[in-house]
Amino acid sequence: MIWNSVPAMTAIDLLVIGGSIFSLRYFWTKRARLRQAKSQFGALLILIGLFVFGALFLTDLFVMHAVPRIWPETDWMALMTALHLELGWIVVPSGFGAIVMGSALIGRGLFRVVRALEGTKRSLTGELAAHERTEAALRGSEERIRRILEIAPEGVLLVDRD
Repeated sequence: MIWNSVPAMTAIDLLVIGGSIFSLRYFWTKRARLRQAKSQFGALLILIGLFVFGALFLTDLFVMHAVPRIWPETDWMALMTALHLELGWIVVPSGFGAIVMGSALIGRGLFRVVRALEGTKRSLTGELAAHERTEAALRGSEERIRRILEIAPEGVLLVDRD
C-alpha cells in the first residue's frame, strides 16, 4: 500500500506542494484581471484552499522525514495517523470547498464580464449600422449634387476661403 512506501508518499506530497505553489503564483500574477472581473473574493477562496492543501502536504512531508529523526517510532506513527485520519478529514474538504466556491465566484464574475461585453457588442453593432446608413445616404446625396451640377445650365463656382 501507499502508506508503506515513503518514496511514493514523498512524490505525491511534492507533486501536490508543487501544484499548489504553481497555482498560488498563477493566481497572484492574474490578480489585476480578477480585480477587473470583480472576482477577488473568489480568487482569495481559491488561494486559501490551495494554501490549506499545500500546508497539509508540507506538514505530511515534514512528519514523514524530519520527525522520525527526533521522536520514537510509536509517537511518530501516532502523529502520522492523527495527521491523515483526523486532521485530513477536516483540511481536505475545507480546502476543496474553498476552491469550488472560489471557482464558482470567479465563474459568476466572468459571466458578468461576458454579458457586459455582449451588450457592448450589440451597441457597437447598432452604431456601426447607423454609420453605414449615414455613409450610404451621404454617398447618394453627393451623387445627386454631382449630377445636378453636371447638368445645370449655369456655371457654379465653389470657393474655399481657407
